[in-house]
Amino acid sequence: MLAIPYGSDPFSPQNKDLPMQELKGLTPRQAMIKLAQDYMKPLFGDDVFGHVVVRHMAGAIWSNAIVSGLGFDLEALVIVKAFKGYQIECLKLYKEGCSFDNDSRDYLDCLGLGIREFTVINSFGLDMFEEQIDRVCETWSKGPRNPRAN
Repeated sequence: MLAIPYGSDPFSPQNKDLPMQELKGLTPRQAMIKLAQDYMKPLFGDDVFGHVVVRHMAGAIWSNAIVSGLGFDLEALVIVKAFKGYQIECLKLYKEGCSFDNDSRDYLDCLGLGIREFTVINSFGLDMFEEQIDRVCETWSKGPRNPRAN
């Protein structure tokens, strides 16, 4: 359908905001937002991607799962309701110069969703960032586990 050159990654950080002739002048980010907002959500509902996540995770046997890039409360609410009783927490990452300005997503309203929020501000080097993430993961690992996991 689209003639995107083989081996290229239009969604890589250096390409996702570059207009592409193959996408009729849209950036890959704009094309994905358009697909979600103009097709998927009107057809299947504003919470469609939350249902996709739940279906994917429904038969899981792992102890932990991470859902990245979630930025709509309605989608998150579907996940929270489907996994009620499980340890569901939110990690918000902040970095100077990074925002949701060019995106349709935003930070989740964790308080409104009834989930605990952790924040990591990436304003130091990679070593400090990894240390901060490790601390959050240690906190999470002490919480309740998936009863389906071995």
